[in-house]
Amino acid sequence: MTAGNPVNNSFKGEEAGCIVKEIASQTEFEQWVNEIPKRLSLLQTIVPTEIYGALDFSLHSLNVLGSWIVYTYPDYEAYRQTDHKDWTAVFGTYVGETFIKLLGGHWDINLHDDDLAYWRIPGIVGHQSPEGPYHVYPSTWITTTILRQDEEFIQNVVEAWVTGLPIKKRISK
Repeated sequence: MTAGNPVNNSFKGEEAGCIVKEIASQTEFEQWVNEIPKRLSLLQTIVPTEIYGALDFSLHSLNVLGSWIVYTYPDYEAYRQTDHKDWTAVFGTYVGETFIKLLGGHWDINLHDDDLAYWRIPGIVGHQSPEGPYHVYPSTWITTTILRQDEEFIQNVVEAWVTGLPIKKRISK
């Protein structure tokens, strides 16, 4: 990790259309899906060059991203007080696209059942996983990484899906 401030503060999430908000309609979700390439390209403007160069959609790259997130946000309060909360959509998109590369699947959203915890949050379905046909919500793994200060959390969760090892055994410290 390089010394100094690794954050590029010139990034404007509002201009990029990637602030994490509830998605209220199928049209909004389709726009969110269409903006996946834009959010992925924004990584280059957010993380240092050496970090971006290691983001190759591999399992290991999730640990690289997790390490940078923990380094950048030493606690949840530091994250909460920044104007970077919209980056969750960017990081969640990268993690989700890595998950899809490794396990297949596609982005989906539940707009109809407001009893579900992840109602109106993009998730992934249709993946080939020993864990079963569950929805996964990569953007939630970003905030969990910050809360737990666990740079390996994201990689461990995805690796558990890939290997079929029960997730609780894989991610418990």
